[in-house]
Amino acid sequence: MDSSIICKTCVIHAVRSIQFSFSLTLVFLAQLIIAILSFIYSDQTRDALGKFVKKAIVHYRDDLDLQNLMDYIQQEASELTACVCINNLPASNDYGLTLKFRCCGWNNYTDWSWNMHFNCTQRNPSNERCAVPFSCCTRAPTETVNTTICFGVQAQKHLKAAESIYTDGCADRAATWIESHLILVGTLVLGLALPQIAGIMLSQMLVSQIENKMNS
Repeated sequence: MDSSIICKTCVIHAVRSIQFSFSLTLVFLAQLIIAILSFIYSDQTRDALGKFVKKAIVHYRDDLDLQNLMDYIQQEASELTACVCINNLPASNDYGLTLKFRCCGWNNYTDWSWNMHFNCTQRNPSNERCAVPFSCCTRAPTETVNTTICFGVQAQKHLKAAESIYTDGCADRAATWIESHLILVGTLVLGLALPQIAGIMLSQMLVSQIENKMNS
């Protein structure tokens, strides 16, 4: 085979390997920077997440794209995903998260007043005034959900509401879960990082082999 053709082939492979290695490096560095900034600016990160959750609560019923996004995020965040259905229709789109953290709202269960349907004021004409989603309701694993226990709970005192729903906010519950599962979180992060690091190293080795072949 013509040496010039071999040389061109080697150059093409080298360029592609360099591009692949560069892309992996950028992705890895971006993830590392995000992780570091999230740790350093944890309060700001919490505030940003709080704003997102507030938006999700406000548009809980009327933004299908946001519901789908929340479903995806919450299912990925949970080890267990479940669906509670009433008349064969999903009664909640965040049941997986609630099963995991046993929480309701961002700060607490009264956050659901941000939603126009669940708003707990006298001027709200909705039949769901002062209610919370079914995913906030407590139940034994073998029990079916009683849909009536989620109505009117925002108007109840904390101790009374705690008899039928999860009253703690997801912010504190998520923080507690992360603190109690640091080894698991670290393992997941390491599991994501190692393949990327291995890919970068293998790409560099391939580039070195191609360069040696071109120089020989």
